Amino acid sequence: MEKENKHFYRQMLSIAIPVSLQSLLTSFLNTLDTIMISSLGDASIAGVGLANQVFFLFTLICFGIHTGSAVLFSQYWGIRNTHKVQEVNQMSLILSTAVSVVFMLLGVLFPFEILTIFTKDPLVIQAGGDYLRVAALSYVFTAWSFAMTNALRTTGSPKVPLIATICSFITNAFFNYVFIFGKFGAPALGVVGAAVATLIARVVEVGVLFGVVFSYNGPIRLPIGRYWHHISKGLWMNYWITTYPVIINETFWALGQVFYNAAYAMVGT
Repeated sequence: MEKENKHFYRQMLSIAIPVSLQSLLTSFLNTLDTIMISSLGDASIAGVGLANQVFFLFTLICFGIHTGSAVLFSQYWGIRNTHKVQEVNQMSLILSTAVSVVFMLLGVLFPFEILTIFTKDPLVIQAGGDYLRVAALSYVFTAWSFAMTNALRTTGSPKVPLIATICSFITNAFFNYVFIFGKFGAPALGVVGAAVATLIARVVEVGVLFGVVFSYNGPIRLPIGRYWHHISKGLWMNYWITTYPVIINETFWALGQVFYNAAYAMVGT
C-alpha cells in the first residue's frame, strides 16, 4: 500500500508541477508586455492594460471550451480510445479557432472603438488601439496553443506544453526588448513593438507544440489528412452538452470582470 501511495504521489507531481509552472508562465506572458512598456508613460501602460481585457475575455471563453473538452479527453483516454481522443481534439480545435477568429476580426477592425468602452482619454485609446490591432493577430495561434496544451496534458504529456511556453516566454521577452526600444538595428515601435513580440512568441509556441505532435508517436494528432475525422452528430451533441455550461459560466464571469474594469477605468481616466 505504501509503495502504491508513493507511486501515486510521484505520478501526481510529475503532472502537477509542469502544469503549474506552465500556467504561471502563460498568465504572465501578456503581463510582461505591460511591465516592459512601463517606461513609455502612463498612457501606454493604461492602453495595453485595457487592450488586454479583450484577451482576458477571449482566454476565459477558450478555458471553458477546453475544460469541457478535458472531461471527454479523460473519459476516452482512460479506456485508451485513441480515435475518440483525436475526434475530441478536432472538435476542440474547430470551436476554439472559430472563437479566436471572431475576436481577432473585432480586434483588428475595431480596436479604437473597443477601447472607447473603457476610457475616453484619447492618448490611452490611441496606445491601446495600436497595441490591440497587432496583438489580436495572435489570438488564433493562442487558441491552437491552448487546445493542444489541453490535449497533451490530459493524455499524459504535460512537459511538452511547459517547454513550448518557456520558449514562448523567452521569445516574447527578447523581442519586446528589440522592438519596444529599437535594439539591434530594429525600429523603436513602442506599444506596437510589444504586440509584435507577443505575436512572434505565440507563433513560436505553436510551432514547438505542432512540431512535437508531428514527430512523436502519441495519441494526439493534428486533424490533417488521414487524421481528419468525420465526427458523428451524436458525438458533437455529447461534446456540446458537456462543454456549453462551462463556456457560459466562464464567459459571464469574464464579462463581469471586464465591465468592472471598464467602470473603474472610466473613473480613473
